[in-house]
Amino acid sequence: MYDPPSVTRLTPITFTLIFPACFAEPSVIDSEDDDDDPTTGAVVSTGDASTGTANVSSGPDSSGSPPGGSTTGGSTSADTSGESGGRSTGRPRVDPCIDATHTFFVNFDGVTLSAAGVDDATADETSIVGGDSTWAAFVGPDRDEVFAIVVDTFAPFDVCITDVRPSSGDYAMVVVTPDPHPTGALAFALEDCNDSEDREVALVVGPITSYGTDAKGYVIAATIGTLLGLGFVTDAPDDVMKTVIDTNESGLAFTDVCHPLDPAVSCFPTTCEGDSQSSVEYLESTVGLAR
Repeated sequence: MYDPPSVTRLTPITFTLIFPACFAEPSVIDSEDDDDDPTTGAVVSTGDASTGTANVSSGPDSSGSPPGGSTTGGSTSADTSGESGGRSTGRPRVDPCIDATHTFFVNFDGVTLSAAGVDDATADETSIVGGDSTWAAFVGPDRDEVFAIVVDTFAPFDVCITDVRPSSGDYAMVVVTPDPHPTGALAFALEDCNDSEDREVALVVGPITSYGTDAKGYVIAATIGTLLGLGFVTDAPDDVMKTVIDTNESGLAFTDVCHPLDPAVSCFPTTCEGDSQSSVEYLESTVGLAR
């Protein structure tokens, strides 16, 4: 039986798109000018740590359904034939992370998640949904290109990114799906200070389909960054962990510059002064450079 480690988790964080007031009201942290078009980027919002869920995903909606996804429909079958949504991926479907220290499974293939008090990606159990839910496969024509952006973003570091479910060992999972969430949120992830836990589950949902190829990859990379313990930063136009990712974003990377954290937190082991973070320094100290 999997015995999760003792871990102090910070405030759950979501990316959200700013939608009309028919959705639950998030606490939005926007580094851009208030006059900017609110429909053009992903914006960070915080949640309620005491509930174990983001404040825009606190439980079932008024119909009694779990927040987002559905209990029926969607695809949960793994792609073992070399095809994805009827399209050849051009890559062998093998596990490349057998000996990796830090493994992240980007699940484009659909999944049914069971609600649980503690995340366990290997069992498809998570604390970030209010009930059992099924999420459809992402079969966009740019799937391979999106995945390549995620891999390239983490290439300097000792992190293995795979789109094939590992056959053994610990791994975290980021589910990428076209299914929308009732709140209009873009992604859900619990921030893991100092990467203390190995089996987290995160969601990147519906609005991702309207993003450009590079921007999709950066949103997924930022979600993985959150699972590694990175915070979001302001005044950081070129950093993946910027609080706003535009729908047509390009040219982002983890940067070796001290940027102000938003929200300000103090668990990051970097030499930056005050409440600030160097993404590169944090990742070097937490997961190390690529071997």
